[in-house]
Amino acid sequence: MSINLKLIVMKQIVLIIIVAISLKALNAQNEIQGKRFFKTWIYLKDEPKNVYGFIYDVSDSAIVVSDSDLRKDYFKGNIAFKTINFKKIRLFTCRRNNVIARSLLIGALIGIGSGVAGAYISGDDPPCYNSGWFAPCFRYTAKQKAEFSAPVLGFVGAAFGVLGAVKLRIKINGDYSKFSRVKKRIKRRAVK
Repeated sequence: MSINLKLIVMKQIVLIIIVAISLKALNAQNEIQGKRFFKTWIYLKDEPKNVYGFIYDVSDSAIVVSDSDLRKDYFKGNIAFKTINFKKIRLFTCRRNNVIARSLLIGALIGIGSGVAGAYISGDDPPCYNSGWFAPCFRYTAKQKAEFSAPVLGFVGAAFGVLGAVKLRIKINGDYSKFSRVKKRIKRRAVK
């Protein structure tokens, strides 16, 4: 290849990269940046039907809940909003969307990893020389210890992971002072 041809190819590659970055930047303006969706359950005082959805916004006296956790729906307008006044709210609960499965998996992996690591760190048991009529000798290799401890500690880790993913529960009972105290905590979890 001649030098001019290499220069032309290099300019084309740089131009393609610049266009791709520009398109990505333009597309990023249509996204809700850095917001995680929090699933919410609002239990109403005098109505048997409760409200489920995702926290969209919090005003001075109400919580706005949307029905979608897809970011594209917020820009296309394919969502329905419900505004719930604080006077109607008995109990407000929320948790991050899909957090239970993630916490369960992370806890189980940590438990399995610590079980295997602990078993191999402790190594094989020394030989056992027992005497007497009842002197059982339990001698395990590191592999046998890992095969036993990994599932047990994996289960324990999964249980702790699920316990760490509990919901935020706030009793409001239609009281404005309670609502105003927790409004900032709820607002941090809102999409808007």
